[in-house]
Amino acid sequence: YTSGGQSKFKDSFHRVLDHKTVYIPPPPFRFVLLNNNLQTIEKTPFFLEVKTMGDVVPDQVEIVFENQSYLLKKLNDNQFQYKFINPTKSIPFRLSSNNVQSETFNLEVLLPPKIIASSLNVSYPAYTKKTNQNISHLTDISVPEGTQLTWSLTTQDTERVIFSQDDSKFDFSQDGNQFYANKQVFSDLNYSIETNNNKLKSYETLFFNVRVIQDQPPSIDVL
Repeated sequence: YTSGGQSKFKDSFHRVLDHKTVYIPPPPFRFVLLNNNLQTIEKTPFFLEVKTMGDVVPDQVEIVFENQSYLLKKLNDNQFQYKFINPTKSIPFRLSSNNVQSETFNLEVLLPPKIIASSLNVSYPAYTKKTNQNISHLTDISVPEGTQLTWSLTTQDTERVIFSQDDSKFDFSQDGNQFYANKQVFSDLNYSIETNNNKLKSYETLFFNVRVIQDQPPSIDVL
């Protein structure tokens, strides 16, 4: 105990002598974020979970971003929550209470890979004598055996589109934000289309089926 008292005395003595140094007392509490990460998908609500730790328990905590401050919801003595409503871009923010300021954090808003327009071109085999068709959206269809199908997608924030059929997969061809794939069908086809970027894998997966009408061999009626 005496040694500890001497240490405190020495610290105080040095502070008196060292008049050129400004001594800042440690804050009475600190902010701890309870979220595993600070990421959310564009236009998806995000709940920020905050706990304070220290000798003092503040009555309220504010969040500061975009030159505005907002009160967090108090959950219990030292836990607080704030809801970011449908953010569209990343948000730097700080926490504040009783003149205690946190470091600057950043809520990262991830842009999802989306299909914003689509079409399906149907090229019928010659034997059907049917006029080719362009369907302005993806849908389930029935087509004659041997029909050539071409999928065209317009996307946003998308780096890869994958076509999956049973146990096989292949990538759509890409030209900027346009993606293309084609396939000639001879039997029923159940398939999916999924969008990806470097942050979000298999974000949007769409399922469709193609029913193939088999070509009937010519028959002879016997009278």
